[in-house]
Amino acid sequence: MPCSVFICSVEYMNSSEVVSTQTGIHPNLEKVVQKHRETEFLKPIAEHTHRAFDLVLPDILSYNNRIVLDTGCGTGESTMHLAQLHTESLVIGIDRSEHRVAKAPNQPENAIVLRAEVSDFVCLCYNANIQVETMYFLFPNPSPKPYHLLRRWHAHPVFSKVLSISNTIQLRTNWDLYALEFVIALQLYGIQAKVEEYTPIVPISPFERKYHASGHRLYVVKTHLK
Repeated sequence: MPCSVFICSVEYMNSSEVVSTQTGIHPNLEKVVQKHRETEFLKPIAEHTHRAFDLVLPDILSYNNRIVLDTGCGTGESTMHLAQLHTESLVIGIDRSEHRVAKAPNQPENAIVLRAEVSDFVCLCYNANIQVETMYFLFPNPSPKPYHLLRRWHAHPVFSKVLSISNTIQLRTNWDLYALEFVIALQLYGIQAKVEEYTPIVPISPFERKYHASGHRLYVVKTHLK
């Protein structure tokens, strides 16, 4: 999008590339994914996420499960763009930061931004048999340090539930290894996907805009599960 619409600041033009001592697929990835596939994720649900889920549940039901989840939505700019893309669906932006959620712009009628833990919200959807049309992971924290593997979504204990409730998943990232690991984790569940490099026409999130303006290579993984 032209700089007349979004100010391309010096900060945006100089965003650092992802730096990691990990130079290939994490050696423990397959073991971790298989372990989580065979065990139940039993972490207690945070009370504030329970409240957020109960708040939005009537809207979810009114949309007959035509739901899009924008995980880690930050200030909700991406949620607004996704609502304009998925006009027949309810787009729910979720972020754990009360501070960021409080900065969310006014959303279209088919969108809402909530403060909640994404992993807990996924579990509540799973328990309520709610199916999600598309779950977006837009530039999640890459957690590039090798000992932070479990912080990556594809190595998280809730990943099996993510796959269970989602019809489609889309990941966008500026770290090729994150995308490659995501694909391998999907393959361990028998799901085929591939990494594609892309150039956004109109960036839909601040991170995408920042990394694109800084000249980073951007990667997307899309897969249909059902």
